[in-house]
Amino acid sequence: MKHNKFSDDNLRRKSKHLVLFSIMEFINEKIYSMYKGNLGNNIYRKEILTLNKSQKSNSNISFNRIFANKKLSDILSDNISSRYSNYLPEHNKLLIERLKNDEDENKSIYFNKLFGLTFKDCLAHFIGKKTLEELKGMKRFENIKEILGEDKEYINVLRYYLENFEDIIYNKNPRKPKKVKKLTLPEEKKENML
Repeated sequence: MKHNKFSDDNLRRKSKHLVLFSIMEFINEKIYSMYKGNLGNNIYRKEILTLNKSQKSNSNISFNRIFANKKLSDILSDNISSRYSNYLPEHNKLLIERLKNDEDENKSIYFNKLFGLTFKDCLAHFIGKKTLEELKGMKRFENIKEILGEDKEYINVLRYYLENFEDIIYNKNPRKPKKVKKLTLPEEKKENML
């Protein structure tokens, strides 16, 4: 079978990408409105920046089982993309801590709840299985499917993957790690080394 956008690993990757993109866009809009556009500058800028690709592109089954239950604070605290040369790699992690510990109690409570959500919570909201108060206003799959510029068949397959993400990752058997062959020296070489 040809490896293409319909391949299992690519669909899992795309599902994670869409959910994370929607969440990050939503969080940045939320920050903007809660801080009335006063986002600060440079390293103190209150904006979640694009992450490096390690979590998003990892389609390993065991990794994704753990990822599904990871909290947003842990996912988004990963190092940011290296293209942001003016920011610390841990910019998002520092920002999340600042938001969760804001002196304004209402902001602090909201951000603690928001960043306490797991990926699967966000996925359920994104696909419309449930509505979470903390994510009200976040774009859902139904809002963005048109702008993906994909054909109907791909959109339907993608919807299936989003709706069944957990079942898919729990019903697949993870690959066993490749065994590394041990190099064995012939007996006479071992003796010469001693």
